[in-house]
Amino acid sequence: MRFAPCFGLFLLSAVFVLLQTQPSSGALTEPQTLKDVKRQDPGVVKSKVSLPEKFDSKTHLGQLQPPKITTEILSGTILGLANVPSSIAYAGIAGLHPLTGIWTSFFVGLTSALYGGRPGLIAATASAVCVPLSKITKTMGGLAPEYMQATVLLASALQAAFSLLKLGNLISLVTQPSLFGFMNGLGLVIAKAQMGIFAGLSGIPLLSTVLVALATALIVTIVPRFTTAVPSPLVALPLATVVSSILHLPLKTLGDLAGPDTFSGGLKVLPSVKTKLLPDIPYTKDTLALLFPVAMSISVITFLQTLLASKAVEDAPIKNTLIPETKKNRALMGVALGSSISTFFGGCGGCGLLPFTQLNMNCGGRGMVSSLTQPLCLALFVMVFAPLIAHVPMAAMAGLMFTVARSSIKPLPSYQMAQKAFSSGAPGMAKVDFLALCVSSIVCFKVDMAMGIVLGIVIDRIGRLVIEKMGQAEEGKDSGIINMSNNQTQLHKQKVQ
Repeated sequence: MRFAPCFGLFLLSAVFVLLQTQPSSGALTEPQTLKDVKRQDPGVVKSKVSLPEKFDSKTHLGQLQPPKITTEILSGTILGLANVPSSIAYAGIAGLHPLTGIWTSFFVGLTSALYGGRPGLIAATASAVCVPLSKITKTMGGLAPEYMQATVLLASALQAAFSLLKLGNLISLVTQPSLFGFMNGLGLVIAKAQMGIFAGLSGIPLLSTVLVALATALIVTIVPRFTTAVPSPLVALPLATVVSSILHLPLKTLGDLAGPDTFSGGLKVLPSVKTKLLPDIPYTKDTLALLFPVAMSISVITFLQTLLASKAVEDAPIKNTLIPETKKNRALMGVALGSSISTFFGGCGGCGLLPFTQLNMNCGGRGMVSSLTQPLCLALFVMVFAPLIAHVPMAAMAGLMFTVARSSIKPLPSYQMAQKAFSSGAPGMAKVDFLALCVSSIVCFKVDMAMGIVLGIVIDRIGRLVIEKMGQAEEGKDSGIINMSNNQTQLHKQKVQ
């Protein structure tokens, strides 16, 4: 019966709820990074922020709490489930087996979490890797696995070089308008990607899909208003699965997406290990000319994605929690190592994922435990709990991702920038900020995420430079007029005398 495994999933989530402790109270309501705390009271924080007993209980810092283990585990569990369909879909873009995408996400996520750099960062395989890589995998025939490994290893080497050169510090160049534009474009891309679930449907299947997606999104949104004892997706997904199974709704499931062999479970779904250290390809100039542009594209996009996802954790509005600073270059190296390791198991590499990092924060995860739980649960889902998650409706997953899209889009800051730019007597910089926001949003959505944020930064920086030069010219002109007036006044006084 389909109902039995679904009910098991529901019971599993109920056990997690019982393990959850009540959230602690505190007076602080604003997010603080370690840098903020040091700036406020440099003498207080001298040790790792993950140890609350080191905080001075007589100060406001004593009310800042480390991430709670049960919340972290619950959030990582949700992320592991959410990564199943995305890993399968991204593998399909590159023409790879669904399990290739899943095990790539496992190795990239596990290595990134263990190596450190950014607690709370969710790393896995991504479209930023698979779209450029498809140019190799779909044109090289039987040699595609070897060329794919060579390309990913080269991209990982480039990203490791970025880390060693401390290029991660360049993330400070990202301006607020370009970042908001990136988030707007990302939200629209996520929402558009979910629309594929409705393609080709009509009648009862279409109605069922729409209703389940809406119901899931509604539950995810409403549950936190009543309780934060459990992340709301862990309520919405099992509930949607159980109800759709009881009502026998005609919905596509994860099992339909990937095929029965992906969710057969057991040791047979484990990846095979490559015994050769280097891929078996001709090492010539022609090979380098073929692979280098693709590897460079992958490394630049993953560089930006990882840093932006890390920045999102630092900027997250999380109450009563001290958020450690990002070791940007270490985070880049962790992702590069994870991508390299994945290739020896047939993987295709990955990067830090802003949508899933955003979902992790929405669920209360912001520490290393959630980052580590995500790949471990991903492996458990395909090896042990495959019969359970195979029945999760794709409509429910789409509803969950719609909430991520909604939280990614920044309507209020965008409106405020527009209002400031078009108000009477608005400063020139307000117009430049709004232009950078619009260009970044549109290009990120319509063309390319990396290109969009880079264009936004360029527009903002050039605009600031031009306005500063114009301001200096105006000041020089005004000072010249004042000097001329003073000279005329002095001449007049001399004539009078």
